[in-house]
Amino acid sequence: MADPNTDLEPRRSLLLRGVLDMCVLAMVQHQPDHVYGLVSRLADRGLDRISFGSLYPLVTRLRQQGLLSNTSVPSLVGPPRTVLSLTEAGEVTLQRWTEQWQTMNSTVTRLLEPPVAESARFEGAR
Repeated sequence: MADPNTDLEPRRSLLLRGVLDMCVLAMVQHQPDHVYGLVSRLADRGLDRISFGSLYPLVTRLRQQGLLSNTSVPSLVGPPRTVLSLTEAGEVTLQRWTEQWQTMNSTVTRLLEPPVAESARFEGAR
Protein backbone atom coordinates (compact mmCIF):
# COMPACT_ATOMS: atom_id res chain seq x y z
CA MET A 1 0.00 0.00 0.00
CA ALA A 2 1.35 3.40 -0.97
CA ASP A 3 2.16 5.90 1.74
CA PRO A 4 -0.19 8.87 1.13
CA ASN A 5 2.45 11.32 2.36
CA THR A 6 5.07 10.26 -0.21
CA ASP A 7 2.57 10.54 -3.07
CA LEU A 8 1.78 14.21 -2.41
CA GLU A 9 4.81 15.89 -4.00
CA PRO A 10 4.71 14.08 -7.37
CA ARG A 11 0.97 14.76 -7.56
CA ARG A 12 1.49 18.44 -6.70
CA SER A 13 4.11 18.62 -9.43
CA LEU A 14 1.74 17.14 -12.01
CA LEU A 15 -1.07 19.50 -11.05
CA LEU A 16 1.27 22.48 -11.21
CA ARG A 17 2.55 21.52 -14.67
CA GLY A 18 -1.02 21.68 -15.90
CA VAL A 19 -1.67 25.23 -14.70
CA LEU A 20 1.66 27.03 -14.37
CA ASP A 21 1.53 28.57 -17.85
CA MET A 22 -1.92 29.99 -17.07
CA CYS A 23 -0.66 31.33 -13.73
CA VAL A 24 2.31 33.03 -15.42
CA LEU A 25 0.05 34.68 -18.02
CA ALA A 26 -2.26 35.90 -15.24
CA MET A 27 0.62 37.31 -13.20
CA VAL A 28 2.02 39.14 -16.23
CA GLN A 29 -1.45 40.45 -17.09
CA HIS A 30 -1.73 41.94 -13.59
CA GLN A 31 1.77 43.39 -13.69
CA PRO A 32 4.43 43.10 -16.42
CA ASP A 33 7.62 41.78 -14.87
CA HIS A 34 10.93 40.02 -15.48
CA VAL A 35 11.33 36.30 -14.80
CA TYR A 36 13.06 36.78 -11.44
CA GLY A 37 10.20 39.06 -10.34
CA LEU A 38 7.68 36.44 -11.46
CA VAL A 39 9.43 33.77 -9.39
CA SER A 40 9.25 36.04 -6.33
CA ARG A 41 5.59 36.95 -6.90
CA LEU A 42 4.60 33.31 -7.48
CA ALA A 43 6.34 32.43 -4.20
CA ASP A 44 4.46 35.21 -2.44
CA ARG A 45 1.22 33.64 -3.70
CA GLY A 46 2.08 30.15 -2.42
CA LEU A 47 4.01 28.62 -5.32
CA ASP A 48 7.32 28.77 -3.49
CA ARG A 49 8.98 25.81 -5.19
CA ILE A 50 9.14 27.41 -8.64
CA SER A 51 12.73 28.21 -9.54
CA PHE A 52 14.16 30.57 -12.12
CA GLY A 53 15.55 27.51 -13.91
CA SER A 54 12.11 25.95 -14.31
CA LEU A 55 10.25 29.18 -15.12
CA TYR A 56 12.64 30.50 -17.76
CA PRO A 57 12.00 27.68 -20.31
CA LEU A 58 8.25 28.06 -19.80
CA VAL A 59 8.45 31.82 -20.42
CA THR A 60 10.57 31.17 -23.52
CA ARG A 61 7.92 28.77 -24.84
CA LEU A 62 5.13 31.29 -24.15
CA ARG A 63 7.11 33.96 -26.02
CA GLN A 64 7.67 31.60 -28.96
CA GLN A 65 3.92 30.92 -29.02
CA GLY A 66 3.30 34.66 -29.28
CA LEU A 67 1.56 34.90 -25.90
CA LEU A 68 4.22 37.05 -24.22
CA SER A 69 6.38 39.84 -25.52
CA ASN A 70 9.50 41.28 -23.94
CA THR A 71 10.99 44.74 -23.67
CA SER A 72 14.45 45.66 -22.46
CA VAL A 73 14.25 48.15 -19.58
CA PRO A 74 17.26 49.87 -17.97
CA SER A 75 18.04 48.74 -14.45
CA LEU A 76 19.29 50.93 -11.60
CA VAL A 77 21.83 48.23 -10.79
CA GLY A 78 23.36 45.94 -13.39
CA PRO A 79 22.37 45.19 -16.96
CA PRO A 80 18.97 46.03 -18.47
CA ARG A 81 16.11 43.76 -17.50
CA THR A 82 13.80 41.96 -19.91
CA VAL A 83 10.25 42.82 -18.85
CA LEU A 84 7.49 40.50 -20.04
CA SER A 85 4.01 41.60 -21.01
CA LEU A 86 0.95 39.90 -22.48
CA THR A 87 0.27 40.13 -26.19
CA GLU A 88 -3.25 40.33 -27.62
CA ALA A 89 -3.02 36.60 -28.33
CA GLY A 90 -1.92 36.11 -24.72
CA GLU A 91 -4.98 38.02 -23.47
CA VAL A 92 -7.34 35.87 -25.55
CA THR A 93 -5.55 32.66 -24.57
CA LEU A 94 -5.59 33.55 -20.87
CA GLN A 95 -9.32 34.22 -21.05
CA ARG A 96 -9.96 30.84 -22.73
CA TRP A 97 -7.67 28.96 -20.35
CA THR A 98 -9.32 30.66 -17.36
CA GLU A 99 -12.77 29.62 -18.57
CA GLN A 100 -11.50 26.09 -19.17
CA TRP A 101 -9.94 26.01 -15.67
CA GLN A 102 -13.13 27.29 -14.02
CA THR A 103 -15.22 24.64 -15.80
CA MET A 104 -12.79 21.88 -14.85
CA ASN A 105 -12.51 23.13 -11.27
CA SER A 106 -16.31 23.19 -10.90
CA THR A 107 -16.61 19.70 -12.34
CA VAL A 108 -13.95 18.24 -10.06
CA THR A 109 -15.42 20.02 -7.04
CA ARG A 110 -18.82 18.47 -7.78
CA LEU A 111 -17.23 15.06 -8.18
CA LEU A 112 -15.49 15.37 -4.81
CA GLU A 113 -18.75 16.15 -3.01
CA PRO A 114 -20.69 13.25 -1.49
CA PRO A 115 -23.12 11.75 -4.00
CA VAL A 116 -26.84 12.29 -3.71
CA ALA A 117 -28.46 9.27 -2.06
CA GLU A 118 -29.63 6.80 -4.67
CA SER A 119 -33.24 6.87 -3.44
CA ALA A 120 -33.39 10.68 -3.51
CA ARG A 121 -31.96 10.76 -6.99
CA PHE A 122 -34.46 8.25 -8.36
CA GLU A 123 -37.45 9.86 -6.60
CA GLY A 124 -36.98 12.99 -8.69
CA ALA A 125 -37.05 10.93 -11.90
CA ARG A 126 -40.58 9.55 -11.27
